[in-house]
Amino acid sequence: MREPSHAMRVAARAMAAMLMAAIASCAAYDVVAQEAAQPAPPVYRTYSFDDAMSGQLVRSIPLEVKFPADYGPLKLDPPINGVVWARRADLDVIASTKEVPRDAGLFHGRLTTRVGYDAAKRQFICGPDCGETDFKASIQAAGAADVQMDKYVVNGIPVLLLNISTGTMQGALKKKLYMAYVAVLIDTNVMLISYSPPADSKDAGAEDWQAFVSALTKGSNVLRPLGTAASAPAQASPPSAFADDLAQATRSETFRPTVDAFIAALTAGDADKSIGLVSPNLLNSAGRDTVQGVLRNQMLPFFAALKELGRSQTIARTGDGFGSEGFVFYLTMVPEQGEPRDFAVYVVEENGAKVVANILLDHNAFKASQH
Repeated sequence: MREPSHAMRVAARAMAAMLMAAIASCAAYDVVAQEAAQPAPPVYRTYSFDDAMSGQLVRSIPLEVKFPADYGPLKLDPPINGVVWARRADLDVIASTKEVPRDAGLFHGRLTTRVGYDAAKRQFICGPDCGETDFKASIQAAGAADVQMDKYVVNGIPVLLLNISTGTMQGALKKKLYMAYVAVLIDTNVMLISYSPPADSKDAGAEDWQAFVSALTKGSNVLRPLGTAASAPAQASPPSAFADDLAQATRSETFRPTVDAFIAALTAGDADKSIGLVSPNLLNSAGRDTVQGVLRNQMLPFFAALKELGRSQTIARTGDGFGSEGFVFYLTMVPEQGEPRDFAVYVVEENGAKVVANILLDHNAFKASQH
């Protein structure tokens, strides 16, 4: 048999090379196709309501929620403060400093004392004479704008959703705030989950909130909150419990570090450090020596017995006689021995600084409501 000519050998090698290239190309395509077929990391993760709220309730709530996949939970201390969900780096800051980073996105779930649910009337309430008919006007009276309210009943659980523009509120750090009130159906108890979107959100948190809401309200129909077809004028609304929840969600977190620093100084017996946190207006009005005497003779002995702070906490808006505004924190001191004792710390913003405007011993939110 004759050997193939040189030309034929060259052609054969060329064809073999082309075939190998085609096979390699197909193999590469298969690899790319397989990689493309791999599911993308989830943008959101679904949790049961009970798990998301870290078992704060004595009953199970048959709901679900969604959070961004890069968010994780942190139980706050004391537990009555609830649980927050945020990015891991932000959780580390919150855990170590007790402060929320200014640009952080944050879901915050806790029992609220300001809004309840009246099962007999089948509506959310914000006081003895404050029902769903008053909600929108009350929120607008607090300085918010573009208030959207939606009500659902999901697996028998009433849910009220609020989408609020807060950019018009004095001192608000964020332009948007989202709130979900969930009736626990134990007495009038209501859980509040608020969402403050991160500063780097391109849509002010709208997509994240929609994912949260779609899971929370799955399989239900939207209802109209009572009386929202024609809202009352803002000036006609009663004092708003919503306003307190709005203020707490948007600003009170920036006042709490002053409370903690003041308590820490008193517990350590450091009168000089504690007086450095007191309002200059108060020092000038009452006299520095007088205030220092009260701290040494009343406050230091009270906090010397402190073992830990109790689980109970109530926060409300407040102001002082000099026109400064802020928040009052009603807390409980648990001593090494004896019964817990209530106290209240008033913190206001004075010339851009958070300062202590007053502290009342053996004083709680119930006593305050009687005056």
